[in-house]
Order: sequence, then structure tokens, then C-alpha cells
Amino acid sequence: MKLSILIPSLESRAAQLICLKEELFAQIVQCKAVDDVEIITSVDRGEATIGSKRNLLLSKATGSYICFFDDDDTPSTTYVQKILDCIETACDNCSMIGRITFDGSTPEIFEHSIKYKEYRTNETVPVKYERYPNHLNVIRAEIAKKFSFPEINHGEDTDWATQIFKSGLLKNETKIEGVLYHYDYKTKND
Repeated sequence: MKLSILIPSLESRAAQLICLKEELFAQIVQCKAVDDVEIITSVDRGEATIGSKRNLLLSKATGSYICFFDDDDTPSTTYVQKILDCIETACDNCSMIGRITFDGSTPEIFEHSIKYKEYRTNETVPVKYERYPNHLNVIRAEIAKKFSFPEINHGEDTDWATQIFKSGLLKNETKIEGVLYHYDYKTKND
């Protein structure tokens, strides 16, 4: 298995999860990668923290690389193919560019890469949100699994990303060109 796409979710978001899985699976089929890419979900009614679900998903992943996908976000139409091309380079992680909107409007660009040494927000450059790699990036599984998410519901992703960043284990990065991920930040949660 080359890639494990890991998706924590809630029963109340079943419709979103179904749409996301259908899109990802269609891309997997289009890439003829059914034997190379797995989608693993962890769904409950909110009993477990997001951090706990992420840790469970990591433990179940069999791919050489892992990435997380949030159930209310959208992949680019070439998401799977670009990732498969990237991991063929045998890198430690794939950098990524994404587009974030706020309740569907005000699009901004974010980039996650080892070239960034801190989380930073810019007001005057094309990349508004600079971040070192986090859970949305494709990361070599043997590196990702060395670290655990704290068992909390908010900030678990930044904590995990910071652990990996501070370890210095991400040395060899391949850049994925173009927008890979569409993140719609909701000011009100479901």
C-alpha cells in the first residue's frame, strides 16, 4: 500500500463524508490505484476526541505514506494523482498549497512546507498562511507514526505538526504544484 488517506468524522456529518469518499474513490479508480491507496475513517457521535481518532487512524494505516483529510473540505480534481506522483520521489513529505475560504467567501492561499520555520500570517503576499507541514500534508508513515496527537478536540493538529517539525525528521521534501486542497473555514460548527 502506497498511501493511506485518514478521515476522522462524526455521524452527524455522514452526508459530507459520503461525498468526500465518493470523490476520493473516483480519483483512485481514475488513477488505477485501487491497490495502492486506502481510505480509512473513524466515525462516532462525538464520544472520542479528534486527537484520539487521529491516533486510531494512524495505527490502522498500512500505507508507506499517510495524510489526513477533513470531512468538510474538498480535494482538487487531481489530488490523488499529484500525491502519487509526489511519493514516487521517495521524499519524507510533500509540500502543499491550498485555498482557504471563510464561510465560502474571501479566498486566501496557504502553503505547508519545511521551508517555513513557524506559523505565520502575511497581509501583503500571495501566500497568506505559511505553515510547516501538518496533518494535511503527505508524510512518510514511519515518521508520522513516531508522534501522537494529544487527546483533545482543538489544536491537536498543530501540536502534532510541531512535534514533527521540532524533531528535524522531515528533511527531503517534494513540492506539489498548484492548489491541492480546498478548506472552507466555518465560523459556526455543525
